[in-house]
Amino acid sequence: MLRYLVLTMTLLLGMTARPVAAENEPDLRAGVVKIVSTFEGKHRIGTGFIVKTGGASVFIVTAAHVVEGDPLPKVEFFTRQNTIVSAAVLKQDLRYDLALIKAELTQPLLVLKLESAAMAKTGDEVLTIGFPQGGGGWSISRADLAGREGADFVLSGGAIDEGSSGGPLIKGSQVIGVVQGVQGKFARAMPASVVVGMLEGWGIALESEPVKSASGDLQRATDAQAGSIDYSNFEQAKKAAERGDSRAMYHLAEMYGEGKVVSRNISEAAKWIRRSADAGYPSAQMAMGQLSLIKAAGFAGDDESAVHFMSDESKSEEITSLMFRPEKIQTRNQADSTDAVNWFRKAAEQGNDSTAQTILGMMLFHGVGAQKDLSQSAKMLQLASTKEPFAQAIMGQFYFEGIGVKQDFHEAARRLREAADKDESHAYTYLGVMYWKGMGVVQDYAEAAKWLQKAVKAKYANPFAKGFLAAMYLVGQGVPQDFQKAYALAKDGAEQGDKNSQFLLGGMYLAGKGVPQNSEEGLKWLQVAARQGDPNAQKFLREHKQTW
Repeated sequence: MLRYLVLTMTLLLGMTARPVAAENEPDLRAGVVKIVSTFEGKHRIGTGFIVKTGGASVFIVTAAHVVEGDPLPKVEFFTRQNTIVSAAVLKQDLRYDLALIKAELTQPLLVLKLESAAMAKTGDEVLTIGFPQGGGGWSISRADLAGREGADFVLSGGAIDEGSSGGPLIKGSQVIGVVQGVQGKFARAMPASVVVGMLEGWGIALESEPVKSASGDLQRATDAQAGSIDYSNFEQAKKAAERGDSRAMYHLAEMYGEGKVVSRNISEAAKWIRRSADAGYPSAQMAMGQLSLIKAAGFAGDDESAVHFMSDESKSEEITSLMFRPEKIQTRNQADSTDAVNWFRKAAEQGNDSTAQTILGMMLFHGVGAQKDLSQSAKMLQLASTKEPFAQAIMGQFYFEGIGVKQDFHEAARRLREAADKDESHAYTYLGVMYWKGMGVVQDYAEAAKWLQKAVKAKYANPFAKGFLAAMYLVGQGVPQDFQKAYALAKDGAEQGDKNSQFLLGGMYLAGKGVPQNSEEGLKWLQVAARQGDPNAQKFLREHKQTW
């Protein structure tokens, strides 16, 4: 049923390192080093940071590819800039792209402590310190935590490139990971918890602290023991839920809702979903967002009836439409709409729920349940776009139209192509228009017609695509000239409210192309298009002294 729902740091005094907190983020640069390696006669520049000292020995973590092929790289310390120090690669693992090198330096240094228990969630602002091209030495770059892919962090924004590889990923003043490189517009980083484990495997023991929650309290014992619970076992899940385990609460709700391992009980399912969501479990928060949307649309009056509606597989299409096309919701209860936004926001901020990020982005875009906020809408959809083709397609549209981001046709084309290649139908229309007009791509009428034809055949056909494809049939661009097909497409698009189709249909009636000439009908459709703001229709009517 519910499956449908989807730094602290160290400062050395004298010759001994001891942990202290840096007052300002720039102070962390003292723990970052520049690494220069040579491979096949070519120099590479990367970043590393100090994780431990012992006597005059300095242990530095970096990405393995930074020193690959060079067992004796050179390093430069922030406290001794322009002085090159020899180093040696102690350990490296190319599979995980992590390396440990050692240098000798007899002066106080700053040790950056890996915070393996640090709390980080999607949408958090993070920073890196390193040597990106054109960024200068020890450059500080801010980015957003876009999500997780496997164990790794995915970062968006910021001046991060290969020169940043091996540098620290920082949230607040805590080192939460190691930057490992870039992939397209995104960067990746290995979490501190994984790095610490690998270093311990290499014999480098780092000082550790008890796991703390975001509020500063120790994590619940039930969470620490989560690995010992079989969440598919009703009795174990029920006992854990009653002890306060939020994940167990959610699985208990699933069991009651599905009625497979216990008698179906929608009332109990609704109760445990809300308890799990209140306790902070992201999947339950996502579910509460959906329940709130169902109530906002008037399909249910309370949690229990909303769970019943949501568990009905015949309603799955309506539920999908509520989530991804919130502008179509006839809101019956604004409070429920607001609750939906709040729940989706909580789930989206917890790190890995790209569906919640997408829905929240769409609600903010259309101003459903919250004030319209195009910038925040773009930010949420940007975060989701690493995993959700629909979100990637919407971001393509945003870049095409300059919604919440700076207009960029090349970036729009890249994102739309990527989404279209994953069969995301929302991308077809805009990609077709870009090929037709040569915007961000080389103009290609045949390619434009291909994508627009896919768009009009899609399940949720965009009337916007029908107007453009009708125009191509009308003039014979990329397809054989066919007035009847042009008329049928324009009429369909016009009746669905597309102003381009309405303008085109009006012109076809006036000219008698694909349909018997009818000036009255032609004028009617031009006036409809003009009232929707179509500039071509308005210009024509003004020139012919007609009102709208």
